[in-house]
Amino acid sequence: MRLVFRRDQRFGDQTDPQIRLPGHPVGPGFRPGPGTPAPFPSVPGAQQPGGIRGRPGVWERLIRPSAVDLNQVLAHQAIASLYRDPEERSAVYCYDLKNVDREVERQNGTQLAVGRLRVHSRLTGEEQEMIYALLHFGGLDFYCRLKACKTAEDYQSFKVGLQELYQTASVGEVYDRIREFCGGRHYYLKDLFLEERRHLIDLILNGRLEGYYQQMDEWVRADEGVMKKLLDWDVPLPSPMGWALRLSLKKAWDQALEEGPADSRQWEALGRLVEKMKKLEFPIDRNQMAETIQGKAALWMKDLSSAPDPSAIFGRVRELLAGAGRLGLPLNPWSVQNSFLDACLLAADCSPQGLNAYRAFAEELELPVSVVPGGGS
Repeated sequence: MRLVFRRDQRFGDQTDPQIRLPGHPVGPGFRPGPGTPAPFPSVPGAQQPGGIRGRPGVWERLIRPSAVDLNQVLAHQAIASLYRDPEERSAVYCYDLKNVDREVERQNGTQLAVGRLRVHSRLTGEEQEMIYALLHFGGLDFYCRLKACKTAEDYQSFKVGLQELYQTASVGEVYDRIREFCGGRHYYLKDLFLEERRHLIDLILNGRLEGYYQQMDEWVRADEGVMKKLLDWDVPLPSPMGWALRLSLKKAWDQALEEGPADSRQWEALGRLVEKMKKLEFPIDRNQMAETIQGKAALWMKDLSSAPDPSAIFGRVRELLAGAGRLGLPLNPWSVQNSFLDACLLAADCSPQGLNAYRAFAEELELPVSVVPGGGS
C-alpha cells in the first residue's frame, strides 16, 4: 500500500493525500506495479498545457512523480539529517522516524554519513528499517543509497569498513563500494520533499554567502583609504568596488541588529558604522534602517505574552528606541505604538507587577494607561 500525493493544478503546489489499496479502481492516486498498463489511453494529437501531450503525459509528468514510499522518506531523512540534529526531526509529515544510529565523517570538503533509520507510517501502519550510506561531494552534490537491515552485526561491519575506506582510499572507491553493497535506487538532493530541499539549499548557500561577505569585507578594509581618496577627488568608485562596499556595509548593519544591541558599546559601534557609511558616501536609507529597528522592537514585543518578566523586554525595547534616536533615525511612533497595543491584547493574565510595567511603558509611548487591561481602574 502506498500513500500518494495528488497535485491539484488549480491550487499550485498544494497536495491532496490519497490512499489506494491493491484491487481498487484506478484513480488519481493509483500507482501501477511492474507490467501494469498505463491507466490512461493515448489520445492522438491531444496537447496539454506546458508541453504535456495527452493523458499519459499527465500521468507521467504530474502524478507518477508524486508517489511517496517508505524508502523515499528514509532517503529524505538521511540527506536532511546531515545538516540537522538527528533528534530534531522525529517526524516527516505523517511518518515517524527514529535515528537508530548515525555517524558522520568529513575530509577534504566531502562528508560521509552512515546510519540506520526506522520509519513508521501513521496512516498505513507500515514500518521499515534500513541502512543508509550518504556521500556529500560538496555544494549541492549528494549521493545516497539504502539497504534492508538484516542484523546489527552486518550493519556494523559495513559501517566500519566504509569508514576505513573513506579515510584511506579515494572518494570514487567509496562511491563504488556504496553502490555495490546497497544496490537498488540512488537518491539525490532533488529527491527530497520540496520544503526540506529548499531549507537545505538555503543552509548550504548561506554558508557560501558568508564566505563571499567575508571576502568583500576584507577587500573594503584593504581599499578603504583608496575609496576615500577617490571620493575626495570626485572620482566615481569603479562599479565592482561600489558593489563590494554596499554589500559589506549592509551586511555589517544587519549583523549589528540581528540580536539587538544590548548595551551602549554596541550602540557606539553602530554609530561608528553609520559615520563610516557617511565618509564613504554610502547611500544611507535612514527610513529603511528605522524600519529595521521598528521591526526588531515589534518582534521582541510579541514575546511579552510568554515572558515571566515583561519589564526586561520593555527595557530592551526602550534601549533600542533610544539608540535609534541617538543615530538620528526617523522612527515612526505609530508603528511602535501599534506593536505595543497588539501586545496589550494578550496581557490580561499578567501579574500585577507585570501590568505595572505595561502601564509605565504606555506612558512612555504617550498612550493612555487605559489601553492596558485593568489600566483604567
